Amino acid sequence: EGSQKTASAPKFGQITLSLHKLVGLCYAGDELIQDSAVSLAPLLGTMFSEAIAFQQDNDFINGTGANQALGILNAPATVSQAKEAGQAATSIESANLFNMKSRLKPRSWANAVWFAAPNTYPQLRTLSVAVGTGGSVVNLFVDNRLDGVPIVFTEHCATLGTVGDIILGDWRQY
Repeated sequence: EGSQKTASAPKFGQITLSLHKLVGLCYAGDELIQDSAVSLAPLLGTMFSEAIAFQQDNDFINGTGANQALGILNAPATVSQAKEAGQAATSIESANLFNMKSRLKPRSWANAVWFAAPNTYPQLRTLSVAVGTGGSVVNLFVDNRLDGVPIVFTEHCATLGTVGDIILGDWRQY
């Protein structure tokens, strides 16, 4: 208090968002259309919606930014957590998850979501932390939440033991 303050000014930048189309194509012959008991339109609508959602999910995680979204794994703001000293290559330790969460801004904790490859499930499901000298353990995976944060298993994450096998993020910041 009472000391000289250093002047500062906010820096603003401008970005350009480019729209790219995601197109689906389906061939349905006259016989298929005539032989179908119900209209194909609802079925095709559902199939295309699911296919587009699948591709968007993949782009948001793995996208290169070239004619697709820049995925979080390729973004310059991505922070990668190294494994613990002496940790086996395809293993998960509670310290990995705690360190990841500690690097997330606290204001994002309420909106954060874990994403994980399906082959991480067996280890995550049995992950626990010993508490006290009495030998009590606390499971980290409870009610589809990992350390209190919702978890989504997706084939878009990398396989166990590689960068991107488990992701923690706040999608409001994407």
